[in-house]
Amino acid sequence: MEAETSAYQAFKLWLAGYIPLDRNTLHYLIGAGLLAAAMVHVRNRPRTRPLVLALIVAIALGAAMELADLRDDVATLGYWRWRASLLDFGRTIAFPLAGVLLARWLLRWPTNAPGR
Repeated sequence: MEAETSAYQAFKLWLAGYIPLDRNTLHYLIGAGLLAAAMVHVRNRPRTRPLVLALIVAIALGAAMELADLRDDVATLGYWRWRASLLDFGRTIAFPLAGVLLARWLLRWPTNAPGR
């Protein structure tokens, strides 16, 4: 009994044919793109709300992608490759999480310190 490829997996295979990058790199690029969009919105103003929004979107998108992978893993393999899913999820949220943490750290930095 051979399982049919889902539309999500077919899309990933199609995308891999056009983008000559490792699939792990694509997870980082999704997160970096979300962070870049938030940074364009923030510009030079010290605000964390757009960065937190980018992190929330990355978490939702990463979870949705991994839920689709979970469904496909169970259908094709009979079990969930949870370690691979956890790593992919972490790769997707890495850049937005780093952006939020850096922004929070910079906002706590004293702006009236001598020499600044």
